[in-house]
Amino acid sequence: MDNIKKLKHIISDENITEDEFIKNIGKFIDLSASLILVNEIDFAIELLKKHKNKINIQGNKCLYHYYFSVAYNEKHKMEIANTEKDWSWEQETIENELQNLRLAYEQINDKTPNEIKSNILTNLANRFNNIGRFINAHDFWNKAIETEKTSGMPLINKGNALMYYGLNYIIEPIYQYAYLQLGYQYLKNGLQKNIYSDIEHEVIQKIKSIENNYKKVLNYKFELSDFKNSEIKDTEYATWIIDNELFLNPLSNVNKQLKSSKDDLKINSIIDTKLTNLFEDIIDKYKYSRYQFYDSLNNDKVLSKQKKQSAFSIAYSIFDKIAYFINYAFDIKIKNHRVAFKRLWYNKTEKKAGINSKFLESNNLMLRAIFWVGKDLYINENGFKNLIEPKAKEIDTMRNYIEHKAFLFGQRQQDDFTFIIPETEFNENYLRLLKLVRESIIYLSYSIKQTK
Repeated sequence: MDNIKKLKHIISDENITEDEFIKNIGKFIDLSASLILVNEIDFAIELLKKHKNKINIQGNKCLYHYYFSVAYNEKHKMEIANTEKDWSWEQETIENELQNLRLAYEQINDKTPNEIKSNILTNLANRFNNIGRFINAHDFWNKAIETEKTSGMPLINKGNALMYYGLNYIIEPIYQYAYLQLGYQYLKNGLQKNIYSDIEHEVIQKIKSIENNYKKVLNYKFELSDFKNSEIKDTEYATWIIDNELFLNPLSNVNKQLKSSKDDLKINSIIDTKLTNLFEDIIDKYKYSRYQFYDSLNNDKVLSKQKKQSAFSIAYSIFDKIAYFINYAFDIKIKNHRVAFKRLWYNKTEKKAGINSKFLESNNLMLRAIFWVGKDLYINENGFKNLIEPKAKEIDTMRNYIEHKAFLFGQRQQDDFTFIIPETEFNENYLRLLKLVRESIIYLSYSIKQTK
C-alpha cells in the first residue's frame, strides 16, 4: 500500500511533467489492478480525464489512451465481469475502453514499443470478441500476431475464439471444420511462444481434448472446390476481393493461408418468403456496391466519382434493410416508418427508454454483435453521439453530402453546401464502411440460425 500512496502522490502533483505523468499513471493503474482497488482505478480514470488537454507530445498520446483503456478494462473486471451485468447490452465502461483503444491505435507510430502495439491490438480483438463481434476481432488479432512475433497470447486468444464460434455458431460444415482446424493450430502455435504461465496447463489440456474428440475434423483434407467461387469469372476482381477480405463468408478475414472466395451466406432455416427475399436483396445490394467501387478504380474521373458515390450510398442503405429484417424476424413490432438501424433496439425507438426486453431475453449474441456495430455509426441526435469508431462522424458527413449536397474529390474543404476530401480518404472510409456492412450481414445470418 505504501507504493500506491507514493505513486498517487506523484501523479496528483499539479506541476508534474507530461512525461512523468505518463510514466507513473501506468504503474499506478497496474498496481491498483493487482491489488483489486476499484476506488484507485476510479481515481485514475478521473485524473486521466483532467489531463486530457495536457498531453501534447505525440508519443505520449498513444500511451495516454492505452492506459485510459486499461483503467476501464480493470474497472469492468472488478465490477461487471462474471456477473449478470456482463450480459447487459449497454456497457458504458466497454464503450470507453474501446474508444480509447481505437484512439491509441490511431496514435501508434514508429516509436511506440512493440509490446504496447501488440497489447492495444490484442485488447481490441479480445473486447470485440467478448461483445460478439468476432469477425472484427480477427482483424486485430492478425495485426497483433504480426506485430509481436514472440508473444503467444494473440494466437491463444484467436485459437480459443475460433474453437468457440466453430462449435457454437458456425453451422456450415466446411467452415466449421476450417474454424476448428485453425483454432487447434493457433493454440499449438501459441504454446510455442511466450504466454502467461498460469494458463499454460489449461492450453495443453484443451489441445489434448481437441485431439481426442475431433480426430475426424483434424484429419479432413480441404479441396479447392470447398472455397473457390465459380460465379466470379474476372480473376482480377476476385483477387481484389480476397486481398480486401470482402467475400461474404466467415472465413474471409481469418487466416492468410486458408481463404474462401465464396459469397455463400444463407438463411436456409427460414421458411418465410418475405425474409428470404429481403436477405437475398441485402446480399445483392452488398455485392453490387462492392463491384461498383471496384469498377470505379478503372474508370475516367467523372464516371469514377459517380460510381464511388453510388457504391457508398448503397452500402449505407443496407443497415436499415438489416433493421427491417430484424424487426420482422424477431417480432419487435416497430412500425415500418420508424424502423432505423440505430434506434431499432430501444423501447419506442428512444434510447432513454432502454433496450427492448425482447432483445435482452433472447440471449442472442449475434444480435448483440449487430447492436454494437451500430455504435460504429453516427447520427446527430442526443443519446447517439458517443462513438467507439473515431471515423464514424466523418462517414456520416460524407453520407449527408453525397445524398443531399455537393460532394467532390480534392483538397479538403467544407462549407454548408460542399464537402471536398482527398479521393484516397474516401476510398479508405468506403472500405471501412463496407467491412462494417459485411460484419453485420454475417451476424444477421447466424442470429437467425442461433434462434432456430
